[in-house]
Amino acid sequence: ERFPLSIQFDHMPPLVKFAASFGIVEAKEGGVLPVTVRSVEPQLAQRVSSVAGASLRIPTSDKDIAAWLRKLDDADDNDYRDEPDGKGGTKAVNYTGATSLLGGKGTAMKLALPGGGKQFEVVGIPLTKPGFYVVELASPALGRALLGRDKPRYVAAGALVTNMAVHFKWGRSSSLVWVTALDSGKPVSGANIRITDSCSGAVLAGGTSDGSGRLLVKSGLPEPETYGDCDGETHTLMVSARAGEDYSFTLTQWGEGIRPYDFDLPYGWSERNEIIHTVFDRTLLRQGETINMKHILRKPVVNGFDFGSARKMTLKLIHSGSNTEFTLPFDVGTDGIGENTWTAP
Repeated sequence: ERFPLSIQFDHMPPLVKFAASFGIVEAKEGGVLPVTVRSVEPQLAQRVSSVAGASLRIPTSDKDIAAWLRKLDDADDNDYRDEPDGKGGTKAVNYTGATSLLGGKGTAMKLALPGGGKQFEVVGIPLTKPGFYVVELASPALGRALLGRDKPRYVAAGALVTNMAVHFKWGRSSSLVWVTALDSGKPVSGANIRITDSCSGAVLAGGTSDGSGRLLVKSGLPEPETYGDCDGETHTLMVSARAGEDYSFTLTQWGEGIRPYDFDLPYGWSERNEIIHTVFDRTLLRQGETINMKHILRKPVVNGFDFGSARKMTLKLIHSGSNTEFTLPFDVGTDGIGENTWTAP
């Protein structure tokens, strides 16, 4: 009886969104940071053609930039607080993104919207000069939709505008930093490299990249770790490079997509222990016969293997049929080699 049904479509919900809380923007490609917007204000086409915001270029202090990265990462964490509902009970109030990170600092800007704010569109924010930026946008319409009250919702992101990529291999005996150009992939020589504790800002090592864009670090770094935060004992390292006005960095916790298990490769959490291997004069013998054994003890090091230290050790032979055990002592010399014999009963 109601056919055909009348259908009405509402406006799409408001949206102001960066691709991530932090990203690297290529300086040679124009240094433009993209942001996606949609339905950011009421009566969009008639009244609104821009979104208010601000950008702040952070001085190239590794400690300060690492602190800003943590702030940006925490900015979008859910923040719901229980407040009185006026009826004797409580209600959850959303405070996620309700406070500005910049707090009035930085350069004010108006983000022009070619689509008038109503259409779904990706708009570029120009950040032409190399450096680390914090960009923050504010939208009252987004605040009404997400916070449920007439208050702006702040959306922030960090952007590193650079033409350099910093690479780092963290080893136990030595570590390697190398710097390449984003536009050509060629090594960047003469770059000033620093390795710092991202939490305290303490400089652990440093130097200048050679003609191949490399810096070998032989000491001064803690044991390698794939994870770290400022609340625990293990801290993430920050590796930065400076060349002229250009600045770039990497963090040791950045491994998503390039970790061993992403490629089904074996990996371990601890340093490899000593390895012992036994060479037999033969592996088939009858009762009453004697077998001679040489045991080789080696320790993995950066250049291959090193001799194990001299010590007394014990060999245990287990018969797989009856689980009968035979224990034989032997000595390992300074050359990491020990020998013994055994006569089968």
